[in-house]
Amino acid sequence: MRTLLLAVTSIALCACGSGGGSDIDAAPRIDSAPPSVQSVTCPGGEDATVTTSGFMFSPMASTIPVDGIVKFVMIADSGHNVVSTTAGETFNVGFGETKCFQFTRAGTFTFKCGPHNFTGSVVVQ
Repeated sequence: MRTLLLAVTSIALCACGSGGGSDIDAAPRIDSAPPSVQSVTCPGGEDATVTTSGFMFSPMASTIPVDGIVKFVMIADSGHNVVSTTAGETFNVGFGETKCFQFTRAGTFTFKCGPHNFTGSVVVQ
């Protein structure tokens, strides 16, 4: 009986590993593209600046080069913010905040004002 118990315990330990295990879901995905929009410190001399004017972004569309930087300035009492609407990209600016984002690939990146739904875009060429 003791031999059988040792054999079963050995099989169980081999099947389960040493307890350290590995989490396949936690492994980085090799096929994942890095984000195309990255928050950066505003350097001064940005390629474009987006603010609000009434119920629209000003300008409504900005064209910048790849690796260009856009500064978003949401005036404190305007009641407007920036919420990205481009799938897979996240660049958000809260009410009264100023933030800069670098766009690292060509494409059109869209955004809206959360409360009012007016839209804008950054075209990266």
